[in-house]
Amino acid sequence: MAADFRGLLRLLTMGGVDFVLVGGYSAVLHGSTQMTRDVAIVCALDETGGGQLLRALAPAHPHHRMLPKPRPLEQADFARGDLRNLYLKTDLGVLDCLGEVKGIGDLDACRARSEWMELADCKFHILTIEALIDAKHAMARPRDLVTAKELEAIARRARH
Repeated sequence: MAADFRGLLRLLTMGGVDFVLVGGYSAVLHGSTQMTRDVAIVCALDETGGGQLLRALAPAHPHHRMLPKPRPLEQADFARGDLRNLYLKTDLGVLDCLGEVKGIGDLDACRARSEWMELADCKFHILTIEALIDAKHAMARPRDLVTAKELEAIARRARH
């Protein structure tokens, strides 16, 4: 089954999840030609934010994908309060839920460096192209540096 990233974003927005789109799919939406296999968001991973996430994603049957024995996402996963990242597989595709973005910070810091985007029938926060470039440089993996270089060229063209 092909991934439905727009469907994932629709579930998150309609479910009232407070998030900022970050990572590869945000680069694609800014004009990057790089491929991505997931949607990455920064969001609150405490009990309240986790409850919103769980309810919003329920129709897509979220499962942990990085555990030795994948199991469904549950409210109890958020109870300890020390969850930093959450890596999920859903019926609509792979979703990475991050507590912070390297080079930017937590949800509040990402929101401060984001803009609104409308896609299909949903509206959400996405890192600005400048913030995404900073994050890609901070990650410094080879694929991130390639994406950063491409985004810098896109940003230069947009300014002229």
